[in-house]
Amino acid sequence: MDAAIAFVVMLAGLGQTAPTAPPSDSPPRLEPPAVLSAIPADASSAVIIRNLSQFDEAFGALLERIGFISIRPVTAAKGWSLLIDGVDDGGSLAVCTIPGRQSGAGSNSIVLIVPTTDRDALLSLVGPEPAENGLTKVKLRTRDTFVGTKGRFTVFGSDASAVKTVVESKRSLRSHATPRQLRRFRTGDATAWFNVGALSSGPALKGLSTWMSSRFGIGGVALSRATSVQMTLRFEKTGIAVQLAREFDPDSATGPTARESSKPLLLGLLDEPFALAFGMTEHSAGGRAIGMADAWLSMMRSMGVISDEGADRLRRPIRRLAAHGGDVSFSVVALPEGTDGIVAATKIVALRGDSETLSSDIQAWIAALKTGVFVDPRLELAVQRVEYRRAAENSGGVSIDHVSVDLSEFKAVDDAAIRQVVGKEGLLVRLGVVDGKHLVACLGGGLARFDAVVAAVRARRSPLASSAAIRKAGERFNKRSIEAYFALDVASQLVSRISSVLGAPAPVLSVDGPFAPVAIILRTDGEGSDLIDAFFPIGVVGSIKDALAAQAARKIGVGR
Repeated sequence: MDAAIAFVVMLAGLGQTAPTAPPSDSPPRLEPPAVLSAIPADASSAVIIRNLSQFDEAFGALLERIGFISIRPVTAAKGWSLLIDGVDDGGSLAVCTIPGRQSGAGSNSIVLIVPTTDRDALLSLVGPEPAENGLTKVKLRTRDTFVGTKGRFTVFGSDASAVKTVVESKRSLRSHATPRQLRRFRTGDATAWFNVGALSSGPALKGLSTWMSSRFGIGGVALSRATSVQMTLRFEKTGIAVQLAREFDPDSATGPTARESSKPLLLGLLDEPFALAFGMTEHSAGGRAIGMADAWLSMMRSMGVISDEGADRLRRPIRRLAAHGGDVSFSVVALPEGTDGIVAATKIVALRGDSETLSSDIQAWIAALKTGVFVDPRLELAVQRVEYRRAAENSGGVSIDHVSVDLSEFKAVDDAAIRQVVGKEGLLVRLGVVDGKHLVACLGGGLARFDAVVAAVRARRSPLASSAAIRKAGERFNKRSIEAYFALDVASQLVSRISSVLGAPAPVLSVDGPFAPVAIILRTDGEGSDLIDAFFPIGVVGSIKDALAAQAARKIGVGR
């Protein structure tokens, strides 16, 4: 009988539609969710819905905008659990983990904290009965669950001691959180918070860190300094905004934080249909670049691409090469139909120190690559075909070096197909230093495109940053130390065109555009906090939904 009631109520919840007017993109200033006062400060993690009815409406409106059936998740969950009446729909809800329960130290117990207007009504359909320590026991989906009360919240959990801990806790997350954390809890439709200190003592995170250290040589670096990590999700009329924030103790810093810029970081990138555009400021006076080089070597070694001895031989030249770099901009673009090639790539690096040694360091790196570092004999054969020519060209006063790979006699690949992809010059990268300050590297598009990039760098222009797509995607961010833009429609078209030329299988997912690119920005939020902001435009979300639906239809034979 209970199951039948649950099924009927769930269907009723799924059938409800959200209001046609979507929620405002700029909500009024609100107090932090009241449920924060019910969560113990030593909780391992918590997922909080700030306002149940607003979350339902925002989620339903988002689904309507992408042409999907309007599902109200909170309403459906109430029907599924039979916790139907007595819920404060204007209140905040939390699911959190309490450490050291059930299986002992290192384990976590999950508790649900529900805003309540009428406790008796809330429990009326789940068979409440008295339990020990002043708790109540109910059946949630045939599972014994303990229930306690904390203020105007009802606490549910399968572990009675965890429920008791929440009920009796004197130190709350509300009093423990920083002002920045409280702001994020206040403005997000849903926020996930992780107590890194509590989690890192558990076997799961320790095991992950150990595995990453042994497999990739990078360990839990991103978490080692963090005290907490917080992810905020917000539904807007034009898309989904996600923010990942890392709070850390400033005293644990191992070097200066990344320099930020209020200007775009896409110096020299041309206004072209891009699949990926990326910009980064100089990090930690070269320490970050060298660390990334070491991480890359460790990853290649652990994946069996290069040998241990090969990694040792590459370490010094790649470190010397990485030390030249400051600010970086990079793009992968689609060349117009009918031109020479399909794809082109550009990289501009602001040089530090003496640019005269750059060529010799490049030569040393290529020479090290040819010393038998690769495990796969095909890669070893291919790298032997790499040629570096200094001053191979001169254009507009810039001496241009060439790095090329001759695949004409390499049977493992179709050289003619490769030239259709990157142009008749084949795998040829042009390198030139502009005004002694910036290294320009271009693959594809020929000398004319290289000259256009050089002209933009000399004029200190960012043509791509001035395009409508980038301006619209990045206008919500004032400062950044890294910015990246991913145009899913262009990337999808590029993959399809390249697959067709190379005779490879068609991509699993194909999306139609055009629509605004996904934007990802890294910045800081005052001392002791850094942020990754991402915005997924509604067109991207809808197109991914359509592509997944089409793929599912093909699998079951619909529309063939």
